[in-house]
Amino acid sequence: MPGILWFIFLMNIEIDNRLSLVQGYSCLNCGHGCRSFMVPVSRKEREKISSRCDWQAQTGTDTLFIDLPLAGFEQGAIAKKADHRCVFLDSDNLCMIHRKYSLSAKPLACQLFPFVLTPFNGNLRVGLRFDCPGVCQGTGAKLSDNLPELNRLARILYPDGINAEQFTSSLPAISKRNHTNAETFDKINNAIIETFLKVGPEFKNKIYWLTIFASHLEKVKFQKVSSEDFTGLMSLLTEGTSREAEKYNTPGKVVSKRARVLFGQILYLLGHSPEVITLGEKTGFWQKLKARLKDSAEIRMTGRVSGPLPILQDNWHSLDLSQIEQDYGPMPPAAVNLLERYILSRLTGLNYCGLNYYGYSMADGLHCLALSISAVCWLARVNAAAACRNALEYQDIEKALILADSNNGYGSALNSGSAGLRLIYLKEYITAIIFKYIPGTQLKAENK
Repeated sequence: MPGILWFIFLMNIEIDNRLSLVQGYSCLNCGHGCRSFMVPVSRKEREKISSRCDWQAQTGTDTLFIDLPLAGFEQGAIAKKADHRCVFLDSDNLCMIHRKYSLSAKPLACQLFPFVLTPFNGNLRVGLRFDCPGVCQGTGAKLSDNLPELNRLARILYPDGINAEQFTSSLPAISKRNHTNAETFDKINNAIIETFLKVGPEFKNKIYWLTIFASHLEKVKFQKVSSEDFTGLMSLLTEGTSREAEKYNTPGKVVSKRARVLFGQILYLLGHSPEVITLGEKTGFWQKLKARLKDSAEIRMTGRVSGPLPILQDNWHSLDLSQIEQDYGPMPPAAVNLLERYILSRLTGLNYCGLNYYGYSMADGLHCLALSISAVCWLARVNAAAACRNALEYQDIEKALILADSNNGYGSALNSGSAGLRLIYLKEYITAIIFKYIPGTQLKAENK
């Protein structure tokens, strides 16, 4: 019994109350996640699932799993049919494994989705994946209702518990060469959350504030700030930057051609569907070379402001990039609410920096959040244009966020060798990007 108490203490699951107040979650049985991703499975999981019954007869295919050579010998994935459907997904959008046995019989990745667990200071912070339509909807069961299941999964992920010292070396930096301890990091993160919720008047001012605050973080050497001076310093930083953000409504510079090219790379990386390998699909050298050349051409195209829009999605036909550069008017309040919940989930769950976000520092993670939201709003314009509309609707933002978030932090899309250099350059133009692509708001959004 003492061992169990010790374990529970070390494995505390933390769901921020500020997120719980505005965010719920219930599975919609929409099957989106079961069609959109390669689900990783270990060799042990493969053997356990395969031994349960004659799945070939149940699924109508002889191939249940595929190997992923780049992921190592122990790692594979559940096979996908030609329409990207998981081989275990039935015609009612229900998982055959779950229906026949239980949730715990599914691969660990499926059990955890759409939750994200981030180790911090000996505990686990809970975030959510907004590439799940049920999360975007934001209603349903309370997040706290999932605590028993999350505790069970935490025991599987960390069977020996979490040693706080184990993660000291992986604690995100505040900025490059600017580190602090977990307690100070948490206080700064809490100040970010509190100020983000208060600053206004427009949503774009909130995003602009994140970048101002990040820029100031990069200048402060917190190692030299005493505990007595810390509270006063944070008050000065948050109050001063929030006043600056609330008064600002016109960028001082335009997006340069070079900045637009680099931002276009982000648009491409967040705007294409995650790679899915289907049964019978050829994945040899020539197929990969052809795909790489096609990707390179599409990245160059997305960096322009006119010319044909690369067809990254099925509904992107016959569009010109000049259409997307036009003003599509303000966002509906429900769309603003969705994006605010998304940012809040990233901040409270600590999956905007560190272990669950490419090892980025806090400051760089905030800059990336601002660029990601700008990209979502650009993708929403594409959705509106594809529907022959010149005004944004809620579904444009939701569809764009689901697409972008499937690539943002959970795959390698934004973790290329040049990503750091791209971010350094774009910081100079990030304000102009925000005010060009993030629209205003129709009415002041209210929390759900």
